[in-house]
Amino acid sequence: MSLVGSVVVWLILLAPVAIYSFTFGITISHSHTRWAEMGSAMSGIYGPLLSFLTILVLGQQFKLQRSSEKRAIDQIYFDKCRADFLRSVLKLESAFSKNKECGENVKVSFTQEFGWLLDAALHNSGTHVLAMQWLEDTPTLANEWISINALMAGLNSSAERSFQNELVWMKGRAAAEFGFATCVALDNLLIAAYRQQLFVNPKFSPRKTSP
Repeated sequence: MSLVGSVVVWLILLAPVAIYSFTFGITISHSHTRWAEMGSAMSGIYGPLLSFLTILVLGQQFKLQRSSEKRAIDQIYFDKCRADFLRSVLKLESAFSKNKECGENVKVSFTQEFGWLLDAALHNSGTHVLAMQWLEDTPTLANEWISINALMAGLNSSAERSFQNELVWMKGRAAAEFGFATCVALDNLLIAAYRQQLFVNPKFSPRKTSP
């Protein structure tokens, strides 16, 4: 409880005593009747008041418990997302580490072909054919990048700071692992291959998913 909340509670608790003392005085009586009257008045005031404060405390405890449970559930989800993300990263790294038949590295060749395409080039039929050829030769690129994009979309579905922090971590880790240009190229591959059928929004490419 905050300092202001504590002060308010103490004021509520002391207010009946203060009002009673101001109205009837603070002289200590020797009359049993006066003591009985005061006890009856205080019990009538503090009984409901303490019951109300108890409900507030229980409500606050329930809220804290729900918040703690939600954080635990969210953390389980984040851990699963990270595990799936890192598994996809390893598969992509394995695919990028290979060489094409001509001896050129897959990652270098792929990034050069799809890295920085203009909208017009990205949506023409030639680029679509090229993208489908890459999907046929190296299906891991599209499959695992779609998985990573789906994870990012799931994190981006919530505006909560914890979800957005995980999204920032995932995007930063992807850029660090593959390089920003290659991440853009992977987005462009999906746009060129699937066009309007793409069910996730690319997170790196500035290009539109449809012409």
